Amino acid sequence: MLQDIDPEKISKVIYNGEVYSYQREENQHIKLYLEEIYPVLSNRLLESLEIDRPFKRIPNKYIPYWNEITSFYSTFLDTEEFKAIIPLNSKGFKQLREDKILQTKSNSNELRFGKDTGIEPKKDFLILGPYRPSNQPNVRLIFVYQKSDKKKYVAKLFSVLRDGLTHPQYGEQFPPMLRAIKQNFILEESAGIEFESPETAIDEIKQQLSVFDKKESTQYVALYVSPIRKDEKDHERLMLYYQVKELLLRRDITSQVIYRESLFKSAFRFYLPNIAIALLAKINGIPWRLDTDVTTDLVVGVGAFYSLTQNTKYIGSTFCFNNDGTFQGFNCHKANETDMLAGEISSAIMKFYVDNHKKAKRLIIHFYKKMSRKELQPIYEVLHNFKWEIPVIVITINKTISNDYVAFDLDSPNLMPKSGTILPIGTNQYLLFNNTRYSDSQSVNDNLFPIKLSFSASDEDLLGDLLMVKDLIDQVYQFSRMYWKSVRQQNLPVTIKYPEMAAEIYAFFQEGVPPFGTKNLWFL
Repeated sequence: MLQDIDPEKISKVIYNGEVYSYQREENQHIKLYLEEIYPVLSNRLLESLEIDRPFKRIPNKYIPYWNEITSFYSTFLDTEEFKAIIPLNSKGFKQLREDKILQTKSNSNELRFGKDTGIEPKKDFLILGPYRPSNQPNVRLIFVYQKSDKKKYVAKLFSVLRDGLTHPQYGEQFPPMLRAIKQNFILEESAGIEFESPETAIDEIKQQLSVFDKKESTQYVALYVSPIRKDEKDHERLMLYYQVKELLLRRDITSQVIYRESLFKSAFRFYLPNIAIALLAKINGIPWRLDTDVTTDLVVGVGAFYSLTQNTKYIGSTFCFNNDGTFQGFNCHKANETDMLAGEISSAIMKFYVDNHKKAKRLIIHFYKKMSRKELQPIYEVLHNFKWEIPVIVITINKTISNDYVAFDLDSPNLMPKSGTILPIGTNQYLLFNNTRYSDSQSVNDNLFPIKLSFSASDEDLLGDLLMVKDLIDQVYQFSRMYWKSVRQQNLPVTIKYPEMAAEIYAFFQEGVPPFGTKNLWFL
């Protein structure tokens, strides 16, 4: 079983009915029985062996989880023999007292749009308009495409952007993009960057960009009509997506990628709201913001992406200078370059002071894992050098949803607790349920599991203030509402999600993120 597999790609194996960590030295004795060892298919191994693992969407994880847990409990744990060893709760589950169940503020899910507040971007964005249209007076959209796709696919996209999408029976399904994002722009079907084939695309795009005549005081957006799917298995062909993104960024051109076959699918009308909000954000508009009073917190978010092909972890950092969700800067680097993160925080501190003429009230770090002393020390040194004696609070936000701790609401048909429910699960640890079930009677399609939050601080006594901790959990909850890639609800805050998205693309760049890319939401 192991003879055709690179041993460096093997993480765990099964031998004699037990799971072993293959890379650990103390487990090497099992190699005496190589013919009886079976590798566990990790993501890395699936990638190496080019094995497809189709994505399976489970509409409600709570019900099957409940059924599996109760079945296991009644079969193996709720027995006289087991209870003689460990006397479990007679009900199996722990029933939390009402006073232990916390809730975010009633208005924490409210968003501010152009004309009013709302809570569902899916319907409110088009009705109420963006909170702030682009601050760019001049915007030009250019097409990047394979030459053979021009008449069919590029013409279709041009028509949808200019005229909207109309169904002969149901009428308008999406308005012209000008009306949707409240931005007049120049859209020329004939003006674009063409290439003959994916194999020659990079050389041709480079050549055309080298002579591309950009007009001053104009924001350019490239609409890349891709002939290659995002799940393409051929690595060389897949790399074209990242190479085109990087080439355009180096000419200060942000981009929106649209797979050509999507244009003629009936479901394309559902993609258009996502394209609209991402496009607006990329030209410095604000689709919506948090409906909350602005405070003087300096919030730093750090997310990570592990590249299976490069066997390297990359991290992206993003800075928010107040609690309304307005981001000012992004960057990416390798995970072991902790000094670079401290340097970025140093720049953020200077900018905060210049813009606000005062120091921040608190430095709040949203981190994708528990921060080590090595990672924190350079940040404390930066604060000391600036003579900023302010509290530093680190919130570890698990990238993966919590499934070791989960709770059920038996009054809900879907068993999912209401959005904004906060449950303490340990010392300075909490579950946050972040979904679209905003009322007790509401039934929803997306039944998201909770995320797990862990707190630490420069002064641990701060964490004894439950009102302050709850306020910070509220902030995490609200930042999940600032996701501008889709109108669908996300359970991770953008302080973790955005850096991860940027790092995922940056991992394939030949050079670092150019200055334009650190101020633009090109990765949406």
